[in-house]
Parts: sequence; C-alpha cells; structure tokens
Amino acid sequence: MGDREFLEADDVESVQLSQESQLSAVSTNLSQDLSQGSADLDTALASSKNRTVDKKKKKKSKRDKRCSSQDNEKVCDGNEAGDCDNSGSIKSSKRSSKSSKVKSEKSDTSEKKHRKHSSRRPDPEGGNPAQPDTNGIIEYERIINSTDPLFSDLELDLTDDAKQEANRPRRPPRQSRAGLSGGIFIPCTQLGINSNTMIKFAIIGTELQNIFQVSQRLESDTAGLNRRIQLLEEDLERSEERLQSATEKLEEASKAADESERGRKVLENRSQGDEEKLDLLEKQLEEAKWIAEDTDRKYDEAARKLAITEVDLERAEARLEAAEAKVWELDEELHIVGNNIKTLSIQNDQASQREDSYEETIRDLTQRLKDAENRATEAERTVSKLQKEVDRLEDELLAEKERYKSISDELDSTFAELAGY
Repeated sequence: MGDREFLEADDVESVQLSQESQLSAVSTNLSQDLSQGSADLDTALASSKNRTVDKKKKKKSKRDKRCSSQDNEKVCDGNEAGDCDNSGSIKSSKRSSKSSKVKSEKSDTSEKKHRKHSSRRPDPEGGNPAQPDTNGIIEYERIINSTDPLFSDLELDLTDDAKQEANRPRRPPRQSRAGLSGGIFIPCTQLGINSNTMIKFAIIGTELQNIFQVSQRLESDTAGLNRRIQLLEEDLERSEERLQSATEKLEEASKAADESERGRKVLENRSQGDEEKLDLLEKQLEEAKWIAEDTDRKYDEAARKLAITEVDLERAEARLEAAEAKVWELDEELHIVGNNIKTLSIQNDQASQREDSYEETIRDLTQRLKDAENRATEAERTVSKLQKEVDRLEDELLAEKERYKSISDELDSTFAELAGY
C-alpha cells in the first residue's frame, strides 16, 4: 500500500506540474504584451520550477530506494505508521483549504468558470489527492490560444453600413461603459472610425481586459504555489524522517530477504530437480502409453491371426484325417507292393539265372552263326561258281536247242519235201 500511495502522489504531482508548466507557458506569452509585473511573475515561476525539479529528483531517488527493497509489506507498515502520525495535520490543512476555497468562490463568482483548475489550493502531501479538472483546462487553453474572433456569429458587411446603423439598437456611450467596467477607453468617434473598426477595437479591448485579469489570476496562483511549496517542503522534511526510519526497517527487511532468498534458491533447486524428475516420468509415461497402444494393436492383430489360424487348423485337421486315411491305404498298397517286389526279386533272380543260360546259349549260337556264316560264304562262293556253270550250261543248252530247232525245221522241211514227192 505504501508504494501504491507513493505512485498516486507522484501521478498527482505530475499532473500539477503539467498544469504549472502550462501556466508558465501562458504567462510567458502574456509577458510580451504586459509591462506591469511581468519580471516578478517570471522570477516566481522560475523559482517554482526549480523547486519542483528538485522535488522530482528527490522523489525519484526515494522511489529508487523503495524499489530496491524486496519486502514491501514491512516498508508499507512503516509508511502507514508515518502517515497515521501526520493525519491530524493533514485534516487541518484540508479544512483550511476548503474554507479558503468557499470564501474565494463567494467573493468572485464571475471568475470561477475561467480559473476553476487553478484557484483551488492543492492538498498537502499524504492527503487524498484531488482530481484535476481537465475540462476547465482545455476550455481555458482553447479561449486563450484561439485565433477566431470572439463574436463568431456576427457577419459584417462593409457595403451595408447604413442599414446596420439603422437596425442596430442604441447603446450607452462607450466612455460610461468603460468607466463602469474598468476597461480601456478608445476615442473612436473623434477619429472618424467606422462601426466595424469600432467593433474590432472593442474586441481588442475585451481581450486586453481578459489578459489583464489572467495576469492578476496568475499572480494569485503564484502566491498559492509559493504557499504550496512551503507546505511541500514541510511535508518533505517529515517524509525524510519517515524515510530514515523506513531505511532502518529496510535494512532489517533486506537481511530477512537475503535469508528468504537463500531459502528460495534451495527450494528452487529442489523444485528444479522435481521438475526434471517429473519431466522424466512424463516421458516414461508417454513411452509406456505408446508401448501399451502398440501392444494392444499387436494383440488385436495376433487375435485376428489366431482366428485365421484356427480356421486353417480346422481345415488342416480335416486334411490330416483324409491324409491319414490315404496313408493307411498307401500302407496297404505298400504292403502289397512289397510282396510284389519280393516276388519280382525272386523272379529277377530266376531271370538272371535264365539270362546267364541264355547268354551261354547266345555265345554258342553266335559261334555256330559264325561257323554257319563261314560255311555260307563258302557255299556262296560255290554257288556262284555253280551259277556260272549253270549259266554256261544254259547258254550251251540254248544253243543246242536252237540248233535242234533248226535241225528239226530242216527235217520237217525235208520230210515235207519228201512227202511232196
């Protein structure tokens, strides 16, 4: 709470300092036109600026010292104790400021609208800060810095002065009004100035009167600022005393903070180790989840394969039964084939014996064949010889037959010849 009140006080002071800077800027602009009291006003504002700058530096140093502490609760308790000691003086200053404000409002109600933001004396430090009236400040700056004419709804026509003079109501003499209001008298009628110029001079006169009133108000504001500076200096002394006590408490708090910092570091190391273990356990948990999911997937796949295998097993069992029946049949056939093989082996032995006898017979026959072939060749040679002889004899026989035929023909012819005779 102490830091928060301190920051709020700094915010209020910054707003007030901005107001003072705005007032100083306005006063410097007005000092060019005003000859009376400008030097005193500038010196007062410069001194107030220097004091406020020194105060801001002191406040910044205080804030830096307070921000360096790590145990804000003890400091806040010290600040609250200091604030409670000065609560009586703060209340009395508030009451006096309110009474002075009421008196000033009763004395001058016409100027209240223009200086609402500057006529009130600010509360001393430690009290409840008043909210600045920003609307009044903005309106004041708009009126002062505006370049528009004050009577914006008035349209002037230089070619129609006679009609305006006829339709315009009569006004009291300017000298009497100036005398009553305390304004500046300008003898316009003796100089032969027209109505538009008179209006412009009147506007200028009112603006000069406003400037004079603003200068008076600024002088009163400087006096109020001087009083406020005195109060702030007193508050500064009290705050320095509170600061000294707070620094002592701050040293004690810093020692406790060092101890708590060491404990915090130990706890941070422990928490870091716990976090590392927690991260490792989380990773192991994720791996276990992944393994469990993989196992479930493999289990589902194995169950599916098992169902398929059971169906295949049933089919294989059926095929096994058929194969066993076939094996029994094949055993029977094998037994029969074995018997057949035995008989065939016996027959093979007998056939081998016969083959041996046959081979001997074949050898004999081959030998006989060779002998027969030899004899056949011999017979063929003899046959060829005999054939040649037969051919020779046949040739001779044919020759004999032809001779016999010829002889028989000759005989027949002779017999015929003989018979003819």
